[in-house]
Amino acid sequence: MSADVVLVEHQLRLLAARLPDELALPVVSIRRGTVRLESAAASDNVEHAVGRVAKLAATHDLYVAPGAIPRPRLRQLKNAGKRGGRADVVALVGLWLDVDVAGPTHAATNLPPTDDDARWIVDQLPAPTMALRTGGGWQAWWLLERPLDASSSYRIATQRLSLQWQRLGQSIAAQRQWHLDQTGDLARILRVSGSRNHKHDPPVLVESVDDLWRPELRYDADDLAAFVAQRLPELEPEQAEPAATRGRRGGVLDLVDQLQWRRIWPSDWTHVQDAAVDGRRVELWRRPGASSRSSATCWLDGGCYVHSAAVPGLAPGPHSRAEILAWSLGLTHVRDLVAELHQRAAEQRRRSA
Repeated sequence: MSADVVLVEHQLRLLAARLPDELALPVVSIRRGTVRLESAAASDNVEHAVGRVAKLAATHDLYVAPGAIPRPRLRQLKNAGKRGGRADVVALVGLWLDVDVAGPTHAATNLPPTDDDARWIVDQLPAPTMALRTGGGWQAWWLLERPLDASSSYRIATQRLSLQWQRLGQSIAAQRQWHLDQTGDLARILRVSGSRNHKHDPPVLVESVDDLWRPELRYDADDLAAFVAQRLPELEPEQAEPAATRGRRGGVLDLVDQLQWRRIWPSDWTHVQDAAVDGRRVELWRRPGASSRSSATCWLDGGCYVHSAAVPGLAPGPHSRAEILAWSLGLTHVRDLVAELHQRAAEQRRRSA
């Protein structure tokens, strides 16, 4: 029961192709509960990783991580007998879903019954770059044009986008009363194509789905975030205001709610166009330097949903007008905005006296 080396190499080369030279993707083995970092796939070298998978496939389950780790840190981890965790990840090569299918290897009874049902979930999303049949379900990958920064400054924002992608997959599965595991943590590992799933006897080949193998298909992270925002109604930003200020607003925040978005966003942000979401008018705004069509969707009668994970200090997700204005002014919290506006109003009154 050896590996299909061609499948292994094709997947690892595709995953690592756009990594910076200093980063690599961990390749991990599991056997009888023992987890071991075996190798790493880098843009300039997958041969060692392919060789380790080929050597171990007959006896081990083999995995690759979507989260990239600096190569010196990977050497430290391997020498210490560790595989690395969330804090070691500094970039993601894509987003993913891991769709379990009902069967003897899964205890849950509310899973998609068949491979066709698992594919139905994947088909409700943008076309994946690749998908694998794992022997216990499907794993689909949406690779990015550029790795998404998950270093300390952006870790929370990147983690949030990954988890929201999972929530979207779960909401699709829930339409048919199926369960989908939340697998969006930054240290997640997923099966290697061409390896073997040893939960079965005999072990089952992990194989790519031919008509979903699209190595040329990659996404801008902002576009995937915008897709999530349009399809998860619970993320609509009407209730984005922090609980600490909700229910006891002063006149200052009521005035902020009346501001037009062009008075809130920084001057280097661009109003792209007006549109409609579920019959409600919105404005689309783009951050400076963005390659995607828009970076934020702003409701004329509500808050804003930020799609981009590349805005320093502003996490992707729903925000109130007050939160965006506070960020635009370089403030940390809405309460700081209230204090700032009260101070400016007092200064104005003094000048007018």
